[in-house]
Amino acid sequence: MRPSTHSAGRTKTGASRPKSLLPARACLSLRPPDARRWRSPSADLPSRPWTPISRKLNTAANGSAANRFGPARSISLLAQGRRLLPSAGLTYARLRQFLQLSDPGAQARCWRERLHTHRWRAVLACALSPLILRSVYAAPLLCALPPRFPDVLHARLERLWASHANSDNPYAWRLWLGRACPLAPPPRGDPRNVEFHHADPVEFLENCLARSFDAFSLSNIADGASPTYCERLWRAVRRAATPDARVITRSIGLPRTPDEDHRAARDRAGIWGSVAVTCGNVP
Repeated sequence: MRPSTHSAGRTKTGASRPKSLLPARACLSLRPPDARRWRSPSADLPSRPWTPISRKLNTAANGSAANRFGPARSISLLAQGRRLLPSAGLTYARLRQFLQLSDPGAQARCWRERLHTHRWRAVLACALSPLILRSVYAAPLLCALPPRFPDVLHARLERLWASHANSDNPYAWRLWLGRACPLAPPPRGDPRNVEFHHADPVEFLENCLARSFDAFSLSNIADGASPTYCERLWRAVRRAATPDARVITRSIGLPRTPDEDHRAARDRAGIWGSVAVTCGNVP
């Protein structure tokens, strides 16, 4: 649930088996097929450069509770939702002016006084109604959402505005205006070293060399997944991880610990309820 969809590797033809020789310095990002993130700028990734290969895996809908109609449907719904914003008083001009702010205090005041209207709350409640969500997402994923999810999302957005500058936040610009942030720095590393694969994550990792990845980014991949699937996933991650691997997991659900809540607040995406980081000794 997150605002270019990557569906293939260098061959651009769906799931592909990893090369037989994979350097140990590699990072794997696993996410449901509707996710659009490159990575979180605040997720405490290793400080050393990501070289030479970063692999992005657009997961297939096997054991995970994935988007049942694929990424195009979610992207289309986001675009339709943005077209409804003016009816809630959130015009393009107002939103652009808001996103150009760089002072969190001023952002929070502007949100409360000018944008957080009754009409906006009504539009969001309608967009996140079970009837609408069931047309896009599988039932197990919906069961993983927190109770009164629109209210929870309101609180997370208010936390975002009060914590991070809008002016260089690429996620806020992409979500609200559907365009790139003009002040956002480019991603670190050479994009030519990124390989894209469309595959079930467990099967992909089981076919990789053991101890071949030193970082993993798992964005709401376990939300709504069965315990059996989660166990297989973590077993595959442990197999593919180097001894000092760092694993970042994000969930749309509620945090289990204060640390997960604190890390979610540091993530500039703003929608996550829980972000956990494990360094070595992958669970």
